[in-house]
Amino acid sequence: MGVRAQEGTDVDGTILDQIRVGICIVDRSLSVLLWNRTLTEWTGITEQRALQTNLVELYPQLGESRYRRRFEEVFETGCPAVFSSTLHKHFLPAKTLRGGGDGLMIQQTTVCPERRDPSTALIVIEDVTAQHHQIQALRIERNRLREANDRAEQEVEERKHGAARLLEANHTLELQARKLADQRATAMKMMQEADLARRAAEGAERRLRKSQLQLAERAEALAVSNAELEQFAYVASHDLQEPLRKITSCCQILQDDYADKLDDDGKQWIGFVRSSAQRMRSLIKDLLAFSRIGRQELPTEEVDTALVCRRAIENLQASIEEAGAEITCRPLPQVLADETPLGQLLQNLIGNGIKYRSDRAPEIEIGAESEGDFWRFDVRDNGIGIRQEWHERIFGMFQRLHRKEEYSGTGIGLAICKKIVERVGGRIWLESTPGRGSTFFFTWPKHGVAQDEHNAEPVLSAD
Repeated sequence: MGVRAQEGTDVDGTILDQIRVGICIVDRSLSVLLWNRTLTEWTGITEQRALQTNLVELYPQLGESRYRRRFEEVFETGCPAVFSSTLHKHFLPAKTLRGGGDGLMIQQTTVCPERRDPSTALIVIEDVTAQHHQIQALRIERNRLREANDRAEQEVEERKHGAARLLEANHTLELQARKLADQRATAMKMMQEADLARRAAEGAERRLRKSQLQLAERAEALAVSNAELEQFAYVASHDLQEPLRKITSCCQILQDDYADKLDDDGKQWIGFVRSSAQRMRSLIKDLLAFSRIGRQELPTEEVDTALVCRRAIENLQASIEEAGAEITCRPLPQVLADETPLGQLLQNLIGNGIKYRSDRAPEIEIGAESEGDFWRFDVRDNGIGIRQEWHERIFGMFQRLHRKEEYSGTGIGLAICKKIVERVGGRIWLESTPGRGSTFFFTWPKHGVAQDEHNAEPVLSAD
């Protein structure tokens, strides 16, 4: 028999040997579990050799990321993958064409998960050489017919031109009269089109005014909704602190007064409760800070960014000394800002550079460059970096990339940064290379809060 399944693969080898389709079965590591006689004839690889290795060793190109990714998707999603004959002509290179010859076989390969064993995949390779040649022949025939049709149309056009010249010579006056009539008809048509265009413009203007009115109403409703949400977050966060203080106080009393009556498990559970209460207190504190941003007055006074940055560094002095961090500030401008949220913004970004450090001592640099009507600030670090797919998500609420056991925090810090920047009409983003560090950028208007050009209102966050 040309096909023999390894242990655990229930396949009728006699049937598979008789069909003229290449069939093999592989596991997640692409080790070959089944190899039928047709594949042996096409590739020259014996069943014994195939079953002792995997497809990557037989065909190294299958180790490329594009193929590995497609195989992983089959195992993870359960959906088959088809490798088109036009894109992957040599997915599993064959020796010769069917029936002999020097050309390579043209294949279409389908990879699908085994129904009875999801940890294996069935690869079906079909010889579509004949179909490919038929398509090529049809294309050639279609091009030939198209060329013949073009020649026929050209001959018709030439005859039309000849007839037109003859008519022009014999009926000059008739053609001139017809031309005048055509010009009059064209003028009438242009007048009608102009009238239709005027009516269409008037209709578009009416629709635009209506859309602007609806947009203004929706913007007003959104502003009211945002204000209500901020008020709710502030009140809810504030009211939650009292129960937490009671929980912490009760745990402390239990630990102080009943320590000799508690076993190790009881003490451990009390520790869990206190740790959870402390984490909830941090979350509430950050939520209060987040909700206060929308309730603060917009900045109207000029502040020295360098002084704000120095104060932020002083607040982080303990962390800086513990990590052995080196902080460098390039010349920084004066801007219209509220010193408290601007300081919180810089402190959060510098603190992240210290917290998410690599084995090297942290090196953090803060600077700013002029960019039109904005100052573009940058905070660079040499930390662990952030993968590209997380560059947008990390600015959302409660977005953490690491477990709390690895790095402390609530996942709100960068959301606060985003809201502070967007409230004055700026934007915040980052560039990062994993293992080499990150650079956070944010823009701040030079002349006060940036205005939306349509309604001249401050551009606020819709978080």
